[in-house]
Amino acid sequence: MKKLLFVLLVILPMVACAQKIAFDRTRDGGRIVCTDEVRATGITEKVKQWYCVSGFTFGDKTTYSIGVKTNWNEPFCIEKGMKLLLRNMNNEVITLVAESTLEVSEGTYLSPKATLKVYTGTAYYSVSPEDMAKVAVGIKKVRIETTSDPVDKEFGSDKIGKFLSKGYQLVRKSLETKKADITDGF
Repeated sequence: MKKLLFVLLVILPMVACAQKIAFDRTRDGGRIVCTDEVRATGITEKVKQWYCVSGFTFGDKTTYSIGVKTNWNEPFCIEKGMKLLLRNMNNEVITLVAESTLEVSEGTYLSPKATLKVYTGTAYYSVSPEDMAKVAVGIKKVRIETTSDPVDKEFGSDKIGKFLSKGYQLVRKSLETKKADITDGF
């Protein structure tokens, strides 16, 4: 019984928080690397959010982004230049700007009681190494600017800061390492 309790309380949470590179692609002379996502909201919340980190390198230039996937039951849009505000555990506000207009797709969710329309899209916000250092402290509040109402989410404890910081390190390390070519060792 003690072993089972140990596995449930110690080992499983560590495995559940394991983070990895979700994709690493090279195309048209550029390379993009992105982590898997972490869900930052509960299943019953009106607006659901997932976060990831990506990096893009082209020539000598490398840029990093925080991706925010949003799932909402109302039509919404995040346009280029709109802001993502992150308040860290030190009460510093980190302001990130959307890189492009968000493409939102419409879908249908079937539940036993109703059929709902669901709108989903992912916006990418440019982030600097200095901003990532502030994110690493932990995030306690998020505000996403949209063409309708802003979306706010407060956390009782850090749910995304450490995940994004670790993801940034993974992406950075991946981009510094030469990607294997399919012809290597063939």
